[in-house]
Formats: sequence, structure tokens, C-alpha cells
Amino acid sequence: WLSTIRHHSDGSVSQSGHLQLPPVTAKQHGVHYVCRVYHSSLPASGRSADVTLEVAGFSGPSIEDGIGLFLSAFLLLGLLKVLGWLVAAYWTIPEVSKEKATAASLTIPRNSKKSQ
Repeated sequence: WLSTIRHHSDGSVSQSGHLQLPPVTAKQHGVHYVCRVYHSSLPASGRSADVTLEVAGFSGPSIEDGIGLFLSAFLLLGLLKVLGWLVAAYWTIPEVSKEKATAASLTIPRNSKKSQ
């Protein structure tokens, strides 16, 4: 679709054009789209811009996929490490506390005087 013609304060005029593509398939990977504009104010060859359509995942993993996989693995490793520490702390603290409590209750001071 094309936008309406816009007049600017400097006397210039502009118009925008948009192209919305239908859902793409793997067959369309690598297709070139070119936009060419010809106007009397431009050089005779006009202006052009081209885009190559790349279907995500079709050409293999990208660098972003690799970075995402690395970060996910790193975070999972950290989570497992923290869980390991928590489980180890949970199983060792009660045993140590019980041993200290038992040892403290069995200790009788030597210089204690009997109450009369």
C-alpha cells in the first residue's frame, strides 16, 4: 500500500510504500526483493534497495542460536550447582547440630559445687 502524499515545511513532498509478504515457506529462502524509485529529482538510474529473504532455521544454526545454547547450558549448570549446595547443606546441618547437642548435654563441669 502507499501512504498519502505529505507536504513538509521545507517545500518537499514524501510518500511511503509498504509491502507485506504472505507467510513464507522454505522454498522462498534466498529470494531477492528489490524496490526501485524513479523521479525527476533523482539521477537517471533512480534509487534502489534490495533485500534477500532468509527463512529462519533453513540455512542451519546461526551465531545467535549458538550463543543462546551456550547461555542456557551455563545457566543450567549454575542452577544445578546451587541445588547441589542446598541439598548438601540440608543433609549435613541437622547431623552436626545433633552431635553438638548430644556432646553438650553429656559434658559436666568439674568444678561445679553441689547445691546445698
